[in-house]
Amino acid sequence: MRQLKLVSAIDRRNAVDWIRAGALTAGVATLLGVWWKGLDRLGYLEWPAGFDATFIVSIALASAAGATLGHRPEANRPLVWRLIAALVVGIAFGAALIGLSFLLVTKLGVAERNLPPVFVVMGVGLIAWGLRSLPRSVGARVVMVAGIVLLLAIRLLATFPQVAHAIEQRLFPLPPAEVRSAWEQRGCGNLCDEGRTRVVDFQHEVDYESEEHQHLSALAHVRPTLETTRAFFVDGCGWARNEKPAVPEELRGYPTTAACKAARPRPRLGQMMEPYDTRCCYIDNRQRQAGERIVLPRTLRFSFVRLRWQPTGDASSHERRRPGRPQPSPP
Repeated sequence: MRQLKLVSAIDRRNAVDWIRAGALTAGVATLLGVWWKGLDRLGYLEWPAGFDATFIVSIALASAAGATLGHRPEANRPLVWRLIAALVVGIAFGAALIGLSFLLVTKLGVAERNLPPVFVVMGVGLIAWGLRSLPRSVGARVVMVAGIVLLLAIRLLATFPQVAHAIEQRLFPLPPAEVRSAWEQRGCGNLCDEGRTRVVDFQHEVDYESEEHQHLSALAHVRPTLETTRAFFVDGCGWARNEKPAVPEELRGYPTTAACKAARPRPRLGQMMEPYDTRCCYIDNRQRQAGERIVLPRTLRFSFVRLRWQPTGDASSHERRRPGRPQPSPP
């Protein structure tokens, strides 16, 4: 009778071992998913969509952890069966976690962006219950602890993005070369065409912007100084011309380009078409002599994505007026 009870207890213990290994697998996979999502939220990596390499790697690592660390060292069980059982039972636990998250969102009204802390708690709980042994090697234990610390650090930074932005701003300031390159890609209009001008000075200052649920961004306020290399004309719309344009007779009654624009609007049929009679630009003309200097302020926007700064557009027309900052003026 005692032997039957002992065998029954051993069988129950073995069954629980398989379940705990699956729990460990699900816990590791959950924390890896939270880690990947945190990296995506910070803009360091792109969160995968669907069954791709990242998903496969996460499942493989979680199954390996469940098959090795989810069993007692003295339990001599085939590795293949441990891997299969860890994967199958882990999928069952994962389905339960997904169902729980669905109930939290649909029934309790929890926002999806607030689910990661819940997954962290559940993942840690599954790991604590499923972990049956630790690696014997000191190096392996150090790697495991370092991975846990890194995971927690990424999650904390994703939870408090302004802290992450402060660290990024200090470790990865916007390089001057990136600002100059972005400005050169956009150019300075036809003032720089045909060798009319050359850049003799390039000054800029950077303002960083940190907003919740957004990547770190920067506004580069550039003030390039151009020197004219030969004489040319600049009309009332800022367009450089080699010859002074003749004002049409029907427009000569307007004193300025601005007055002409206001009096002669026209429907804007496309983004490239101006909402006024473009011949109004001929009214105001200014001749630029060789050796003159022109300052052309501009504001460029950058975003810190994938651990590098990327230009995202020209923000000059949307720049907020701030005390002490000169505003752009036509050349």
